Amino acid sequence: RLMPIGGLAAVVGEVAAAPPPTPRNLREFDRVVRALWQRHSALLPARFGTLMPDRVELELTVRARPLALRRQLARRRTSAARSCSWRPRSAKSPSPSAFRRRI
Repeated sequence: RLMPIGGLAAVVGEVAAAPPPTPRNLREFDRVVRALWQRHSALLPARFGTLMPDRVELELTVRARPLALRRQLARRRTSAARSCSWRPRSAKSPSPSAFRRRI
């Protein structure tokens, strides 16, 4: 669902815990982001697995940097480059290239 925050909007959903970065979950994340890009002129995807404990924390995060977010959104509107990146959290995590090969 869309949550308006200070002239911007966040696309949010509720989950019990961050999903593990499995190939299946990453493909689903990619599918959702691509579908959103079809509907909106600019989009700044959150890092895969990012969770906010509640609406207040999300609002504080967005309201803390409105100018930076607006600049990034303006660049996205004028750029065809749309990419998401994934970084492993520890040395034990598989490399991003391992997921790219499997996806």
